[in-house]
Amino acid sequence: MVKIAVVGAGILGLSSAVQIQAAVPNARVTVIADKFAKNTTSDGAAGVFRPTLDLIKADPELVRQWSQDGWDFYSSVAKSSDSAEAGIHLISGFQVFNQPRERPIYHDIVYHFRDMTPQELQHIPGNFRYGWFCTTLCIESRWFLPWLMRKFRLNGGQVEHRTLHSLAELADTYDLVVNCSGLRAKTLVNDHKMYPARGQMLRVEAPWQTHFIYDLDSGPYIIPCAGNVVVGGQRQVGNFNPEKDPKDTQNLWEWGTQLSPSLKSAKLLWEWVGLRPHRDPPRVEMELLKLGSRLLKVIHNYGQGANGITLGWGCSKHATRLVLEALSLEKTKSSKL
Repeated sequence: MVKIAVVGAGILGLSSAVQIQAAVPNARVTVIADKFAKNTTSDGAAGVFRPTLDLIKADPELVRQWSQDGWDFYSSVAKSSDSAEAGIHLISGFQVFNQPRERPIYHDIVYHFRDMTPQELQHIPGNFRYGWFCTTLCIESRWFLPWLMRKFRLNGGQVEHRTLHSLAELADTYDLVVNCSGLRAKTLVNDHKMYPARGQMLRVEAPWQTHFIYDLDSGPYIIPCAGNVVVGGQRQVGNFNPEKDPKDTQNLWEWGTQLSPSLKSAKLLWEWVGLRPHRDPPRVEMELLKLGSRLLKVIHNYGQGANGITLGWGCSKHATRLVLEALSLEKTKSSKL
């Protein structure tokens, strides 16, 4: 039996683990992580499907494939009886800006993508000159991660709560390792291209806010989720501070109420801070690590940053293909001996 370890239990780790189980049914897959569910960065994300090339320095064709693969899966869940349990639903809204922009890479993937009308632009405070409307998907990780974990366990997956200091610790136990360690990759595999993009957001009670709004010039956004509304928009590159900053809280409140003045009546529910694991480009590739006299096959899948939820399933599908390739190479090698 092939033994595969998946390091990390965020969106990339669990998406990879579930897909590997389906692709390699005779494998024993174990998820190893020091943080699960609410303690992961993935858990705090609002999760709007909106791949942004300006935040992910990767081959556009590859990003397009990751996006399409993700949309195909997420939309299939949204149309199924699992939609509520998995936390995936349709959401519509606006993106506004003042300088002309090229249409985004996902314009023909999502539903109803079009330019905003002058009347719609007038409805958004700020005198914006341009805007887009679309219907897309919201993948709420607070539900999606537990849903994936249940699928993984029902399929016989094993879970180990453990802090790794090196992938060498897994070399004697596993035939292959899938590294979805996020920001931990900086020290775990000495990847100095990794850096945090800190974000802080507010969750407020505002059931009247039914559409998302993105200010693409300044960064603030408002996203209606199940039971609350996210007010966010910060991306502080290189900031490792995991604590809430009162100045950020004030800025978020001011930005949010400028985009939608009705939020002044909203009740603050909670605040969240997360360090998005970013890399230029994201790392989805195979590597053979020489550990003493052994070679450990490693599939890396991390560094998607703010695109982690959007690209999570598609990147994990790519990683699963690399797993199959690695196992195929091993079989070919064995047959020649």
